[in-house]
Amino acid sequence: MPSQKNTQNLDITKEKIARAKSVLVVDYAGVPVNDLTAFRRDLKKSGGEFFVTKNTLIGLSFDKKPEVMNALSGMNALILSYDDEVGAVKVTYDFIKDKEKMNVKVGYLDGQFLTPDQAEALSKIPGKTELLSALARTLNGPATNLVGVLKANVRDLTYVLYAIADKKEKEA
Repeated sequence: MPSQKNTQNLDITKEKIARAKSVLVVDYAGVPVNDLTAFRRDLKKSGGEFFVTKNTLIGLSFDKKPEVMNALSGMNALILSYDDEVGAVKVTYDFIKDKEKMNVKVGYLDGQFLTPDQAEALSKIPGKTELLSALARTLNGPATNLVGVLKANVRDLTYVLYAIADKKEKEA
């Protein structure tokens, strides 16, 4: 019979997974504490979380699906992305690229399990903030051009009036 503490931890883990938009199961063995601390800080900035719990609880949280169960050996943690599907995934793969210490074992997005290659491909998709800024630039472009065109007529009229005024001064 599971202990009350494990039952509470299982509920917490399930709640975090349910709230997350994407999840990675990573092996973090050999990563120095200072690097993990910096990594956690970067994840938090991107709307993610590095969550360490027992492998058994991770497996139970995913209803013992074979995709997860086969990956649960060694020191594993969950990378949970709350704000946007790719934010924490990008931070994770940037960290892996820089430190070469952490391995992604399996990913989870919209009820589908992802291979490490699929998760890496997900990390290359622009994030929510990048897409919103691109949309804003796209929508702002025509408005900026319209303002320029409207100002051009006023500017040209001003030049004509100054030219007429200069001409009249020279005649007088």
